[in-house]
Amino acid sequence: MTNKQILLDAIRLKPTPRQPAIILSGGVWSNKQIGLSLQDSFDIGPEKAAENVIRANEVVNSDLVWTAAGCNNLVLRAVGAKTTFSNVGVATSVDEPFIEEAEDIDKLMHIF
Repeated sequence: MTNKQILLDAIRLKPTPRQPAIILSGGVWSNKQIGLSLQDSFDIGPEKAAENVIRANEVVNSDLVWTAAGCNNLVLRAVGAKTTFSNVGVATSVDEPFIEEAEDIDKLMHIF
């Protein structure tokens, strides 16, 4: 059975040779496996990033590849939130409240 067949059969509640495994929200974890922080991952290029995700998913025999998860705060950084890229294996943190009053949301509308 292929990984896809195992996953689809499990969803359909059919017997499978093993339980399907998925690295969920593992974008930062994949970087950690080769010693990269999230900030470092911006500098490796798309080909190396893709190789890294594939390798990390092969390690656990993942039946589904879920990329870029664990990076949700990048959107907030893009619109001006103060964020910190911490240690290897840790996603960004938002360092201070980005929206404190309802009027702050109106300001965001002008960004888009």
